[in-house]
Amino acid sequence: MKFSVLFLFALSGVALVNWIAAALEKRELYIASKPLVLIVLIVFFAKAGGLDAIRLPFLIALIFSLIGDIFLIPRSIRWFIAGMTAFLVAHLVYIWAFSRWEVDRRAIAPAILTALAVIAIMIYVVLSRTRNKPEFKHMRFAFILYSSVLVVMTVTALLSLWREGWPVASGAMAGLGGLFFFASDTILGLEKMGKRLPATRLLVISTYHIAQTLIVFSTLRL
Repeated sequence: MKFSVLFLFALSGVALVNWIAAALEKRELYIASKPLVLIVLIVFFAKAGGLDAIRLPFLIALIFSLIGDIFLIPRSIRWFIAGMTAFLVAHLVYIWAFSRWEVDRRAIAPAILTALAVIAIMIYVVLSRTRNKPEFKHMRFAFILYSSVLVVMTVTALLSLWREGWPVASGAMAGLGGLFFFASDTILGLEKMGKRLPATRLLVISTYHIAQTLIVFSTLRL
């Protein structure tokens, strides 16, 4: 219990500092505090059961996410691609991690149809927003691939509501985690394609941290 309370204080503290830095556009503070949030989350998860065989894949996904966080710090297309690749691996690991539990068959068909519909929309958005931008010519496939995997991960997380052995609370947290991850990456992707929303950096990082935390807590209740 004491460790959990200390963890919550540490996580809340570093996340708050990072969010404030994002909101105020304090780049140096943002860069310094950004990896700390995932580091605290990884340490807590490892100590709280993340090294167990049932949860280890989720820990691996967190580690790849931390690598992606670090790769996305430099401002260059090369590092952005490296960060995107790390997060692509993290999403694939999350898909594998969630898929080890059976799902109620009645939920599978609606989930597949939903995923296909959202992927089709994402492909349309990517193509329409990059059509007249030659600089994105070689990035379109990467955006489409990443978006598709992101959608599959989100739907896979949402299916935790119908997984055998998953309490309703755990399934709900996993599903919300997937949705927050989808929101974070979608906002970031739109920014990279020229559509910047108000407080984009704060929106991206806060929804991302909430997503990872919800997924971690969802698995600790299994």
